Amino acid sequence: MDTTYKNDRTNLEKLFESGWNCYEAGDKAKALAIWKEAAELGYPKAQHFVAVCYHSGIGTEKDKTKALEWYRKAAAQNHPQSVCYLAKFYAEGIAGVERDTDEAIRLWKKAAELGDKEAKFILGNTYYYGTYVEQDREEAIRWYRKSAQQLFLRAINRMHELGEWIFDPNETEAWFGTTLFDHPVILLPQS
Repeated sequence: MDTTYKNDRTNLEKLFESGWNCYEAGDKAKALAIWKEAAELGYPKAQHFVAVCYHSGIGTEKDKTKALEWYRKAAAQNHPQSVCYLAKFYAEGIAGVERDTDEAIRLWKKAAELGDKEAKFILGNTYYYGTYVEQDREEAIRWYRKSAQQLFLRAINRMHELGEWIFDPNETEAWFGTTLFDHPVILLPQS
């Protein structure tokens, strides 16, 4: 392991990017090795990607137990996507994690607070279908809207299906005084 990267975020990002270049060139095993080096030095973005590699079998065999270990490390540093994915382990009881839907909801809400658009969409589904929580269409729309405003395509499609506004002029002062040009991706309820 090259210790010149230790505690230097800029260099850790460069190391991570070199892994990304390997991934794009098709050498996924080398990408994983590079990301793992950055992950072991504590870089949360690399920890997340190492988890994804183990989770999906990218550059290695699938190993959900190792994926869980790396998701936990990144989540401990508030990496939004890792917090979201960790919630799925609790929701489904994956890799020896005891199924705990209350913890899953807590983690999805934390991921949403950290800005994860997928977590917001999942919370929308959770409330819309009444999965793990009491069904609440208004709360579902609120979460779908937040996700769609971050341009999460599945949330945009859901808002379109439900005939709901993505940007509601009654919800935000920031909307007033702007033009359609400022908001090129706006779906309005269909008539």
